[in-house]
Amino acid sequence: MKKVFLLLFIINLTTCPEIINEAVYKIVSESHFFVNEEENCVKLSDIDIKSGFIHLSYGYQAINTVQKFFDDSNKVLLLEINLEILQKNMAVLQVEANKPGGNKFPHLYGIVKIPKAAIKKILILQKQDNNSWALMK
Repeated sequence: MKKVFLLLFIINLTTCPEIINEAVYKIVSESHFFVNEEENCVKLSDIDIKSGFIHLSYGYQAINTVQKFFDDSNKVLLLEINLEILQKNMAVLQVEANKPGGNKFPHLYGIVKIPKAAIKKILILQKQDNNSWALMK
């Protein structure tokens, strides 16, 4: 019975109550988060640097982002972002389509560092043997 429940939990990860649909997340591989760094705890991705802004996802977009960009990872961190703290440091949030007519994602402009104080919560996703993702507790 426990195995059936776990499988259903994995399949329904997008409706998991720990992932808040309206919340904004920076999704990073485990190696891109520095727990001991207060002022700059996230190593920005190459696409962040090249684009000139920080790519974020809403909670309802998170699992699709993980599946698309983190297929080569076994563990991924969803960092729930406190936008108020970043906006006090001159960050500007813009919700933009990734391509004409595409889905709209939150993007942060005006900053190149994410301080540890701006991380509300850290959720850990672990890749399963069947290539699905499960929230680690």
